[in-house]
Amino acid sequence: MAAQYRLDVATAGTPARLTRIADAWRPYRSWVALLLRARAEDQAAGNRR
Repeated sequence: MAAQYRLDVATAGTPARLTRIADAWRPYRSWVALLLRARAEDQAAGNRR
């Protein structure tokens, strides 16, 4: 999520900041988390090729 929102290191580790972002996704937070993870894995796999 931090990478998708281009958060810097200082704000990415703040649970309150991440909670505010995730609350906007209600009631689809689990689905969005899955999609963000799948995207990150696809990007990582592309970097290994």
